Amino acid sequence: MWVAVKTDATAKTELHQIDTLEELVELRGKLIGMGATVEDAQFRSIILSSLPPSYRPIISAITVSSSLTGSQIDNDRLIRIITEEAEHRSILDNSVGAGSALLATETWK
Repeated sequence: MWVAVKTDATAKTELHQIDTLEELVELRGKLIGMGATVEDAQFRSIILSSLPPSYRPIISAITVSSSLTGSQIDNDRLIRIITEEAEHRSILDNSVGAGSALLATETWK
């Protein structure tokens, strides 16, 4: 099931990445509700592996930070960091697209 979520998420927009994280949290809650155990470390791995390759630099930074401090990042903070990154990327994508459209318009004058 996690492979299907990961494959689906890789092809989506940055803001859809936030929806995917919310789906993962919801699925974890349902699994726990059914009596399954999903440890924090296991869930953190699921979150990180669900991210597209473009998120590798942020994953690396989180991993190095955890290694240096000797503590793991909690899942809520991890989700918050990824959400902020997705929102930031979406804003940049929209501003680049708007700038490109303006440039194309000016070129044709």
